[in-house]
Amino acid sequence: MDISSLESIIRGYGIAIDRRTLQAALDDPEHGTAFAEWARLHLGPDNLLSRDELALYASLDKSGQVDKLVASQDLAAVQALSERQIQTAIDELNRSTAAIVKQTETLKQQQDALAKLVKTNAKVEEDRSDLVFQRNQKHDSDRKKMMTSVEELSQSLEYRASDIEQQSKVSGNGLQKTLDSLLHSDDKLLLSLRKLGLELETEDPEDRENVEKLREICMRLIKYTVETVRTKLDRLYLEALSSAHHNGVASHPSDDVKTSQEELESLYTEILPVAQMSVEQQYLEPALKSLSSKNGQSLHRSAAAIVYVRHPLRSPRRDEVNV
Repeated sequence: MDISSLESIIRGYGIAIDRRTLQAALDDPEHGTAFAEWARLHLGPDNLLSRDELALYASLDKSGQVDKLVASQDLAAVQALSERQIQTAIDELNRSTAAIVKQTETLKQQQDALAKLVKTNAKVEEDRSDLVFQRNQKHDSDRKKMMTSVEELSQSLEYRASDIEQQSKVSGNGLQKTLDSLLHSDDKLLLSLRKLGLELETEDPEDRENVEKLREICMRLIKYTVETVRTKLDRLYLEALSSAHHNGVASHPSDDVKTSQEELESLYTEILPVAQMSVEQQYLEPALKSLSSKNGQSLHRSAAAIVYVRHPLRSPRRDEVNV
């Protein structure tokens, strides 16, 4: 039983006691354990009056009721204890005392073990604190060294950046002059190229349109030529049939008609290729040759312009700047 529980029980029954006195009784090396066991067994409602019970008893005692109650009881009726019963009680008390002493020794051993454990834990905690302190010191030292290295590196970088900035200013001025010179020459070159581009002839849309119109006209001419030739052949065929019919020349008119029809159909298949070839050779091919000759001259001038453009772009000064 600890000091707080014991003090709470005692004060609960209205008993005033000093906490230090109570702690001294519990800490007594000889009787402290026995006192704690006695308090646990006897300080309870079976042996002590509560505040209300004590107040009721005081009220009865003040009014004289306690004396009346005592007088009304026959104390002689209470049976006296025999020597054997008393000896049995004494033996029981001795056994209880021996058990308490044994338990006290056990508790003392446990207390010693606990004290050693607390001491060991304290040593471990002290060692851990020392280790943490040493580690923190090492971390602080490493951090200071790192900060010093960072500051030195930062200063070195600042000096290096300043040198590079100065060098870039000097190089930039020279590069700017070189670029200005090159760009000035490029402006002249682009102006010349623009003039040259204006002078180069491209394919004339009007020529393309004229060629398409010529193709359409040739197709219509081929169609009309085929129809005209077929009409002439049909007319000649009909005139031949009519003449043969009036003169009565053919002995087998049906065979002659069939043969003439086959010859006429054979001529029909040859009309379109011949008419197409004739019209294209007469009208379309001369026009295409003329246009091709004109475009060939334009391509020759374009090739010469490309050579002119590539020559200034491969100048030595420009190659040096690109490098």
